[in-house]
Amino acid sequence: MAKRYYKEYNQGIPAICFEEEQPEGFLPITDYYERVKLHASRYFRLQEDGLAYFHEFQAKMYINILDGVYTAEEVLALQAHLKTVSDELKEGSWLTAQMTLPAMPLSGVFDQAMKDEIQADIDQYVLDNY
Repeated sequence: MAKRYYKEYNQGIPAICFEEEQPEGFLPITDYYERVKLHASRYFRLQEDGLAYFHEFQAKMYINILDGVYTAEEVLALQAHLKTVSDELKEGSWLTAQMTLPAMPLSGVFDQAMKDEIQADIDQYVLDNY
């Protein structure tokens, strides 16, 4: 079930929440423009989280180069191969990245274990935030 925005009723300054089920004392927000504004602002957080995930992944790859696990050329090829998914995450489109990754073929150091790990991370993020 998808999460929705709800607004506390009978309050001077109502609280707003983003939940799967309607909390007691809250009503669904139905105004289209208010919903657009709320979802647009939510994408800033999704974007920040995606950028943080991307930078952490980059840091891990750099450490792998320093430790001799991968060569710089292998990591550059990996970056090019994963560009679509990394761009989606950096723009905050986690759900899109979740649907894009399964179709990506294995290539170079992008083996099944790495693909499964990235997919699990994205799946968990979507579960927690969508």
